[in-house]
Amino acid sequence: MSVLMFNTDRPKVPNEIPDSELWDGKIAFVGEAPGEKEIGYRRPFMGAAGSVLNSLLKDTGLSRSRVFLGNLCPIRPPSNKLAPLFKEDHALHDELVKGITQLSIELEELKPNVIIALGELPMQVLTGKHGITKWRGSKLPCTLHGLEGTKVIPTYHPAAILRMYKWNMISMADIKFAKKESLSAELTYPERNISVTTNCDEAIAFINEYQQLPQWSFDIETTPVGGWQVLCIGFAKDAKNAFVIPFAGPPELCQDRSTYSIFTQHQEVELRRRLKKLLQNESAKCGQNGMYDRTMLAWLWDTMVLNYTDDTMLANKILYPDFPKGLDFLTSIWTDHIYYKDEGKFWKNPDPSVMKLWTQFWDYNGKDCTTTEEVRVKQARELTNRSLMQSYREVMTMQDPLLHMNLRGLRVDYQRLAEHKVEKAKAIENLQIITEGVIGRELNVKSPKQMKEILYSKPPTGMGLPPVKIKNKITTDEDALIKLSQKTSDPLFYLLMGLRKQRTNLQDLNKITTDRDNRIHYSLNVTTSTGRFACSEFTTWTGTNMQNIGKWMRDVIIADNAKDMGYSDLARAEAKVVAYLCQDADMINMFDDPDFDVHRANAARIFGVAEDQIDFDQRYLAKRVVHASNYGMGARKMAMIISKDGFPTTERECKSIQRKYFAAFPAVLRWQESIQQQLYNGRTITSATGRSRFFTGRLSDDTFRDAYAYEPQEIVCWIMSRGIENVWKYMREDNAVGLDMFLQVHDAIVWSCPKGDSEKAKVVLDKALSVPIMIKGKECLISIDHTVGQNWKECS
Repeated sequence: MSVLMFNTDRPKVPNEIPDSELWDGKIAFVGEAPGEKEIGYRRPFMGAAGSVLNSLLKDTGLSRSRVFLGNLCPIRPPSNKLAPLFKEDHALHDELVKGITQLSIELEELKPNVIIALGELPMQVLTGKHGITKWRGSKLPCTLHGLEGTKVIPTYHPAAILRMYKWNMISMADIKFAKKESLSAELTYPERNISVTTNCDEAIAFINEYQQLPQWSFDIETTPVGGWQVLCIGFAKDAKNAFVIPFAGPPELCQDRSTYSIFTQHQEVELRRRLKKLLQNESAKCGQNGMYDRTMLAWLWDTMVLNYTDDTMLANKILYPDFPKGLDFLTSIWTDHIYYKDEGKFWKNPDPSVMKLWTQFWDYNGKDCTTTEEVRVKQARELTNRSLMQSYREVMTMQDPLLHMNLRGLRVDYQRLAEHKVEKAKAIENLQIITEGVIGRELNVKSPKQMKEILYSKPPTGMGLPPVKIKNKITTDEDALIKLSQKTSDPLFYLLMGLRKQRTNLQDLNKITTDRDNRIHYSLNVTTSTGRFACSEFTTWTGTNMQNIGKWMRDVIIADNAKDMGYSDLARAEAKVVAYLCQDADMINMFDDPDFDVHRANAARIFGVAEDQIDFDQRYLAKRVVHASNYGMGARKMAMIISKDGFPTTERECKSIQRKYFAAFPAVLRWQESIQQQLYNGRTITSATGRSRFFTGRLSDDTFRDAYAYEPQEIVCWIMSRGIENVWKYMREDNAVGLDMFLQVHDAIVWSCPKGDSEKAKVVLDKALSVPIMIKGKECLISIDHTVGQNWKECS
């Protein structure tokens, strides 16, 4: 139907629809405004968003006939956008006000026990809160006149779920929570008993009490202000009870006002000694993203937290890998508490003079502890019920070796680092001169405005090319340059891409920042859906993601004095696992021969020439296309990625290689079809390791690609993890060779040993990293490649 014109002068708006349907329950849903379908049917939530809502109602055991369905605004706003109507000078503002007033009257008469606010604007109107992502899932008091104190639980609008389908399960959890809350009209919150003590003797009494407990959760709050320091530390023995010891606070509580220290120097030394003993006792300990807390306690207090058995962030990545991992999200899903994380922002700039803010901050620390302990208990039940506890325990075994690597860090060759910076600066200068000579003007390749002029303006000021758009916005990013270069052979594109690349390389060099021990540190942790280790900057904001630095600059990382540096890699790991999953005998035989060059053999088949005639570029191109094809990547995206790596190719060439690969190995397509069928049957893929993943996304090509990659990547990560576990055990129990681990990089580890003992170290590593696994009834064993040198580049 055509969109009706709006006229507020008319006595009755022709596209107004009723606010509600048959009411027979205690739950009300409030959306924004009707869309085109709603106007046609004169009923709320009848379009695509209505279908999503109907599905949510069905999955949560509710019925449209038993809930109230309404909107803030009874008319369809221009362009289907409600937000402009909130401005008082908008022509339809009065219609919105009338709609909200009428909605309030109806709800006051119906007296629902809980109102579900569907989206940002309904939440703002009903509660005065802003930020649907923060507040969804929280139980809030209504602020509308006549409805004060009525429970409101915000969640995503069904239309938002159409755009981000993974939110469907989150909204389902919110509605289930609201259904439970609808049994009572009373607005209550779970109790918390948080004891904050600034008395040394009382703090010691709490520490002594916790020494006797078998399990507890802990959390620290730190600040970089004035140099990194621990502001407070908290402990919780259950979901209600916690104690917090603050070490910094307002002047009226401080023993030393110049340092804002709550305790005397003697008292603080004694408390740290007792806390160290507590943190290293035999009690099972839990944290949320405990890698941060453990690293900081080791770095700032020289205290290693032992027997770290549980981590709520990591448990949630096992249970719900597609969901956010922060404690704010976990609070909304696993507890009945409301959002409180904004209270913790005080750490960014703690004001020493405001007692109220300090008190709130300490209370926040205690809330983190009790929430973590409550979530831990509930997660444990679900991990057990879903047969995921073993996978979770295997992830937890990685925490100690990864912490060791993070704290150990790597040695940096400052002279070579400086030389690289000079080389890159010179390369940038030369490329800048050449590029500006070609275009006849000054150019900043990081300026979108200037790049648009060069690429898209008509001659003579520009090249007059058709603009590349992403989401209807003109772009000049790297992908745009590659797309344009594939359409024309103008060498200017390669100058522009080269200039950008060199600038990025210089930025990467500047990220090689060391800490107080003159070593570069980083933060490794298991935070991905497949168990792969992620890497980021160190907890003190130094260092960088060492997994992604280019091989060309790895010579700045050097062996320690009197040490050899080594690099042990699981050879052709994912491709071999795919061969076993496909159950293709020819593929398996090729990969089982460690001396057979699979990539060269594939290239020979694809390009129709003898193996000894295959050049480097052909081998590389075949390797990349085969790997991408295993995981369902399309030819267009392949061409873009491979071209970024400096090997210009086209979609047509990638499609041809892919077609020949599938013709040679049709079992790959059959395996992919079986993965799709598993998703249709239950959205779950269970790896050969026993770890299952539930896929929440819409069953589309994107989800299928994630599913193809899941099991090969998870199996290889499992093998690497078990290998690191073996190396760590050797380091702790024997270590006759003097082996040490520094870094994990995808399918490899960086290690060291005393100079001259590398052959002995290889024997140990071969044994440790050779971890067999049964895949489809066959034992798969990945071979190990070792290289040794005096810097990382030499041995990788």
